[in-house]
This record gives sequence, structure tokens and C-alpha cells, in this order.
Amino acid sequence: MVAMALWVLFLTSLIYFSNFGQISPIEGSKLITSGELCSDHNCVQRAKITLPYFVPMRYATANTKLYMQFQFEMEMPPEQIQAVYLPKISDNIAITLNGTEIRRPRLGGRMWNHPILSQISNNLLRVGQNRIDIVLTGPPQQGVSIFPFYVGSLSTLEPVKNFRTSIGIGVTRFSLGLMAILFVVIGGVWVARRDDPIFLWLSLSCFSACIFLAHYGYDISYFPYKYWTLSWAVSIYLYVFFIMKFINRFLELPKLPLEKFYLWFIVVSAAIMVVAPAKYVFLLTLVLNIGTAICALGVLIVFWQNREKSALRDFAIFFLVLSVSLAIGLYEEILNLLNEPPRSLHILQYMPIAMSIVCLWLIMSRLIRSLSEFETLTGSLHEIIEQKTKELAKSYRDLAEAEKHKAVDEERQRIMLDLHDGIGGQLVNTLAYMENRNVGDETLRSALEDALRDLALMLDSLENQDSITTLLGMLRTRLEALLEANGLEFDWQIGEEPILPVSGPSQNLHLARIVQEAITNIIKHANASVITVASNASSVTISDNGSGFDPTNLPEQGNHGIIGMHRRAKQIGAQIKVTSSASGTQVKLILPD
Repeated sequence: MVAMALWVLFLTSLIYFSNFGQISPIEGSKLITSGELCSDHNCVQRAKITLPYFVPMRYATANTKLYMQFQFEMEMPPEQIQAVYLPKISDNIAITLNGTEIRRPRLGGRMWNHPILSQISNNLLRVGQNRIDIVLTGPPQQGVSIFPFYVGSLSTLEPVKNFRTSIGIGVTRFSLGLMAILFVVIGGVWVARRDDPIFLWLSLSCFSACIFLAHYGYDISYFPYKYWTLSWAVSIYLYVFFIMKFINRFLELPKLPLEKFYLWFIVVSAAIMVVAPAKYVFLLTLVLNIGTAICALGVLIVFWQNREKSALRDFAIFFLVLSVSLAIGLYEEILNLLNEPPRSLHILQYMPIAMSIVCLWLIMSRLIRSLSEFETLTGSLHEIIEQKTKELAKSYRDLAEAEKHKAVDEERQRIMLDLHDGIGGQLVNTLAYMENRNVGDETLRSALEDALRDLALMLDSLENQDSITTLLGMLRTRLEALLEANGLEFDWQIGEEPILPVSGPSQNLHLARIVQEAITNIIKHANASVITVASNASSVTISDNGSGFDPTNLPEQGNHGIIGMHRRAKQIGAQIKVTSSASGTQVKLILPD
């Protein structure tokens, strides 16, 4: 724990000494760093001050109001439009130049995180001494401050102000919009997949982020001070809690005592701030933020201790972002705790956007790994089937004619048992594991069920080599649930027994796969309501009442199924005839005489 705390403190120090948003001289403008603090509007009594100037937090309810005067020299009449640019003030300001008001205070407004640019009419400026009067107001619970500011041409100061706005409230508002979108989208995914709670916790973390981002990006003075402070402070606590729940569920950890402790911490903290007088609420948030930082450190430690449960790349990315996010939170806490914070730019708005993107990456990475494992499993299944098929062919060649039927039957039974108990058992056990562990990956689950159906089709072809009608009946039984799920009727018109030139499991399997592929194409593409399967001694026909297509003009990527059916038909000495119109499609397998 000590090592992890030192790691986070190291990152916090890097952020602190990087001094984002540092206020330094701008060529072509005057940097105002000193002035006078007045006792009232008439400035009867005054005292020299140096910027940045801070009034520490005090426990009162009436706003603090400061009267200040600043002087600057103009050597010649300006040729360009001039402006006053204040990178950081707290919280509301009125500006007067040489006795003329150039900026009025916003009624009830709070501009604590907004840089301010006020244009100056050139006829207000004088050659020689000029005076700027500033009236600064703000809630005493959070202190009042003003940083060094600039006087210069509008064309010089406006880009600087716009840049600071973009990396401050610009990023904040972008993050807020993104969090709102993610809350809705990820929440919708959770509604569709309620068995996977990681989407719920990630969605709720995005919602809580929206609240404290609003505090950093907008004027929220129309809310009562006490209850808005309570809202955005608790939203930060909840954000940490939801990220904690996401990590624990993502790593499939048992419910940790830290979760219950932190939930009670949030409830008690909110209750304390509700009953506390408004003048102490902000101080309470600073104290309680320390508890949140400790719990966030606990989340980082838990993730480190269970690093083997995620891929190395995923762990490295998420651990770094989680560490930097905690360091950003500590950086913001330091700015709020210091009576005279030397840094002028808040960066908490970068934390939720980074965390949310990385959490989504973890989900996508897990999905990609699941698909990769499925592809490996499918490849292994095909290799085993190919191997077993070769063994069966070798057995046919090696057996004497007198022992042919008995040997083939024994070999077939063995392969059927191997496939049923081996591959089939593995697939069923995998599905049972997913069900018991509540693994909600529908893509993998559907693929495993398809593999089971495919295995059943091969077993049926082995078991019913002497009867095509029986094999087709087994295929119907296997596919009825799939057809019902897709709202399709099965019109079964099996008549005479189709006769293959050479009977056997391989020939039966080719025929069954042709029928299966035709039915699959109807389900995927035809928009049909009825599938008809008919047979006689010389043909098997699969037709539908769907929208039809042009068999002579198929896209290259959509042509593999029909090519495969032609190839299989050729293997059994048959032909495929495909006809289609607006009233439906017919695939006819014509057997040789």
C-alpha cells in the first residue's frame, strides 16, 4: 500500500510541477501583477497588493466583495482595438476603465472556472496613466481570488483566451456531452443484457460524471449554494464507487468489504453535509474528499493484486489511466486545500473521459478475446472431424468385403460416441459454465449453439446412412426451434425416398448440408414467412415465399453459399438449379437417374 501511495504521489507531483495553464508574459501586451486593495468603492483607504491575490476561506454566508485599483501606462494612442484578459478569477467581476464600466457583474453568476475577455473602446484609453477598477465578489466558503491579468490588443489576447477556454471549459463541456451519450448508450446495452452488470456500473459512472462536470463547465449559480455543493461533491464520491464496482465485476472478484465500507461512507458524508450549516459545507467536502482518495487508492491496489486476471496490455493501460486519474483528483484537492493555490487551471475534466474510454476498451478487448477463443475452438473441431473422417475412409478401404457392414457399423458407433462424448460434451460443458458463471457473451453463446447443431447434423448423417427421408426428418427436428425463433413456418412435403447414386455417410452429409445451407440463406436474406421442403425419388426442393433475388448478379462476398452448394452437389453426382422471382426462391437438387 505504501508503494502504491508513493506511486500516486509521484504522478501528482509531475502534474503539479508541470503547472498547466501557467500565467506568463504575452508579447505585445501588459501583464498586470500589482495594484491596490481599497476599503470601499471610493477607495478612501488602500493597501498595495501583488497578484495572485487570495482571500482565504471563511465561515460566513454573505458574499465577500473586494474593491481593487490597477494602473498601467499607454505610451501612444493604440492603433488596434484593446482588451482586458483575466485568465482566472473567483467568482464574479465588474470592471471599470478610467471611470467607464466595460464589464458588468453577472447577476448571481459564478465565473470561477471561466477566463474573461472584455473589449475596450480605444477612446476610453489615455496616453499616459490609465486606471482599472475591479469589484470582485464570491462565496466566502471557497475564498476569493484574482490572478495576474493582461491589457493589450484584442487580436493578441483573444487567441490566448480561446485556447485557455478550449483546454478548460471547452474540454469540460465536450466531456459532459460525451458522458451523457455514453450514459444513454451503455445504459441501453445493460437493459438488453441485464445479466452483465459491468454495463450498469459503467453507465452510472458516466451519469455521476455529468454532475461534477457541469460544476466545472457551467454557471450553476441558480442552484442554492449548499445543495449544489452537496450534489457535485457526492457525484464525485459516487463516480469512484461505480468505477470500483465496474473493476470488481470485470475481474469477476467476490464482493469486497471495501465496497460496503465506501457505500456507507458516501451515505454518512451526504447526511453530514445535509444537516451542516451552509457556511461549513465546502470545508466538509474537502475533508471527506480525503476519504474518497483513500478508497480510490484501495481500488488501485485491488486492481494491482488481481492483474493476472486481465491481459498484460489491458492491465498496463487501465492501471496507468486509473493512477493518473487518482493523481488528478489529488491535484484538485491540493488546489482547494491551499489558501493561496499557485496553479490557475483545473484539470479534473480530463479524468472521466479518459476513464470511460479505457473502460470501453477493456470491454471490447474481452469481446475480441472471446471471439478469438471461439475461432480456435472451431478450428480444433474441424481438425478433429477431418481426422475422424479420414479414419473412417481408411477403415472402409481396409476392411474385407465379408466384414464390411459389421466393421463399418462398429467404426461409425465409435466415432459417433467420440464426437458425442468428446466434442459434444466439451461444447455442452462450456455452455453450462457460461450459464453457471453468468457470462453474458451472447455472441460466443450463439456460436457454441451453432457448433452443437452442426455436430448433431454430422451424427445424424452417420446414423441414418440408409434413409435420406429419415435424415431430412432429423434435420427438420434440429432446425424447428431456429425457425420458430425467426417466425418461420415449415411446410414439410417429403414424398418418395430420394435415391443417391452411391449411399453412405459422406454422401448423406453433402445432401443434408445443401438443404441446411438453403434454409440458412432463407432465414438470413429472404424475409420469408414459409419454408417448403419437398422430395421425390429424383430431387429435393427447398423453396420460400420471400422477396427473391437475381441469381445471375450476386455480389462476390455474398456468393459463397451457392458456390458451396454447387460443389457439394457435384460430389454426389447431382446438380443445383436456382430460380428466383419477387414471389420467392426455389433451390432444386436434381439427382442423377
